[in-house]
Amino acid sequence: MASGPAGQILPSHWFKVALLPVETRAMDSLRTLTHVRRETLVTRLATAFAARDFTTMEREMREDVVLDLPGSSPFAGEHQGHESVGKFLLGIRQFVMSTDPSFTFVHDAHSMTASHEISVMGPNHVVEMTLILTFTFDREERISALRVEPSDPGLFTHVIAAAFSMA
Repeated sequence: MASGPAGQILPSHWFKVALLPVETRAMDSLRTLTHVRRETLVTRLATAFAARDFTTMEREMREDVVLDLPGSSPFAGEHQGHESVGKFLLGIRQFVMSTDPSFTFVHDAHSMTASHEISVMGPNHVVEMTLILTFTFDREERISALRVEPSDPGLFTHVIAAAFSMA
């Protein structure tokens, strides 16, 4: 464990989520309790992802959750259900890291978009880009769909494909 700002305890792995203020853009509306809950959920999921705690992640998703990553990377496509989404998360975890604990949130009635700065690692590359995650929620505020979009899909695909070609 490492000590962060104001003596906070941070996990000692690549992806760090600290309890820092979160920037929120609510598209000209006031933040609601639902917005705060959703933002807290995403922060909790980021911490679980970093810790490889897929049980916590599954608990916040519907059993028939759909995760979509557009593009042509080895991870691209639609993944449906806990097992398929879990395999996606386990696989992508090898290539995506973040040391920036902040997210930018944009809300609408049934979904929320969270933007996050990441690094994508391959055998010869480490590139930085923004990962845009769009969460859709059901009536019980569980995640029913998740769209994952890198800000530079071509570079994202290139770096990950290079890693797969080395295997």
